[in-house]
Amino acid sequence: MAVSHHTLAGIGLLLALCLIGPPPAAAAVPPPTFPVAEPGVAEPPIGLRARLHVVRADGTTRITALSPVRFSRHDGEPLSVEIEAAAEPLVVVHQQPDAPANASVTVPSARAFAGGELIEVMGLQAEAELADPANARLRIRRLVAPSLLAWVPPLSVTADLMWEGSGLSLTGTTSALDGRLGARIDGSADLAEGSGHLVLDVAPVRFRPGALQPVDIAPGLAAEADLSGVSGQAGATVSLHWNERPASIRVRVSLRDVGFTVSGVRVAGLAGNVTVDRLSPLRTPPGQRLDVALIDPGMPATDGSIRFRFDPAGRLRVDRAGINLSGGRLSVDNVVIDPRAGHHDVSIVAEGLDLGEVLARADVAGASAWGRISGVIPVTLSPDGIAIRGASLATDAPGVLRYRPPAPPTALPGDDPRIRLLRGALDDFRYDALTVSLDGRTGAVWRSRLRLSGHNPYFMAAQPFILNVNLEVVPGQSVLEVGDTAFAVGDALPIYNALFGVRFLEWLGNTLGALPPPAP
Repeated sequence: MAVSHHTLAGIGLLLALCLIGPPPAAAAVPPPTFPVAEPGVAEPPIGLRARLHVVRADGTTRITALSPVRFSRHDGEPLSVEIEAAAEPLVVVHQQPDAPANASVTVPSARAFAGGELIEVMGLQAEAELADPANARLRIRRLVAPSLLAWVPPLSVTADLMWEGSGLSLTGTTSALDGRLGARIDGSADLAEGSGHLVLDVAPVRFRPGALQPVDIAPGLAAEADLSGVSGQAGATVSLHWNERPASIRVRVSLRDVGFTVSGVRVAGLAGNVTVDRLSPLRTPPGQRLDVALIDPGMPATDGSIRFRFDPAGRLRVDRAGINLSGGRLSVDNVVIDPRAGHHDVSIVAEGLDLGEVLARADVAGASAWGRISGVIPVTLSPDGIAIRGASLATDAPGVLRYRPPAPPTALPGDDPRIRLLRGALDDFRYDALTVSLDGRTGAVWRSRLRLSGHNPYFMAAQPFILNVNLEVVPGQSVLEVGDTAFAVGDALPIYNALFGVRFLEWLGNTLGALPPPAP
């Protein structure tokens, strides 16, 4: 980020031309010529090529470009600038005795290549008082980096600069999208030391469906995510510091009540402040936090929060994360997610899931329950789905389970004695213990085992029962196994979505799979 004296001398050469010994009043100065490197001879570190028309009269000097003005620097970081020729003067300097000189620069169109990027400038105007300290006002109607247009819209810039000795300070504003996006710019630099800082404070942006959307600011999002219906407020502050070492950057993003739909999943009430202190690989200070009111991939989860950081290797380290599901909470602690890995093994703790809410969410006709269930869900998350191995949930206190369908299910033959026994017991079952397990993966059969011990005070003289029921669960159709007999029953998957968060975990796996791997 350091700016060398060579660079300043080359850029300042245009202004210096007006101070060359005065030609006759209103006379045209022959265009200056500049050395051209011979074949096989290295180019000079600084080059300027132009045909200029210089007129000086009554203390005013006007410099007009008759051909494109090309400036280049070859020492250090390559830099080249090309200013298009125009009918109006490029530089005008007013010099009166015993008074500071005033200068103006007008550039209708220019192109610069710096750091491997093309930058296009249109409508640049600057007015300066060439005193010590020097003051200048800069206006740019359109500033754009074509290679970044998918992520950064064309900008307009207004800035005030003060230059004293080797120190340069800047304050100003920038805007885009007809003023709907704006930011304040503040910075300073010591050109002799090659150090400085720049702060870009983006004003909070309010998104509304049918109005301003993130894709309006960054069209590249359309190809990266199926994002729609964005609402809420977002702002950011970008800080850049440099000295003799590589520049450091710090980005702070603030979110307030942000909602959106991504790939069919509705997210609402996303809020928090996240600070990034390195972009590649991504790194954050410890203690980052985000909160979310709702994530609904088909089974709503609410009141979520995550405390996290990205470590120096670009890995996501989750200190703690949790979200409410089915009247209880799912949580994880001390999880490391490496974006370079194809899958992620996580143990999720389920606490106090409400069996009544589970059955209500699953919309099982005639089923109700009282009691809570907890346990551990070992899950492997990947972009292809999830795999659960050995998940087990158990009640920690007695409760009630009732199954009173409005009409006998046609899939369960009423004349089968085992079915009659099962339905009779479950009509008002007072369980002492209830456990349920789950194994399987996305796109395949889920296998579950339900074990209950207890009694029905109104059935078979309150005789104690131990019920073992196995289920093979697939979308749309499940198989109930009682003893050695299997019965085809309806879709039981909604129960497991509510009980184990299967749909939510699939969304989580897809989200983690979308994390970009650190650059090599």
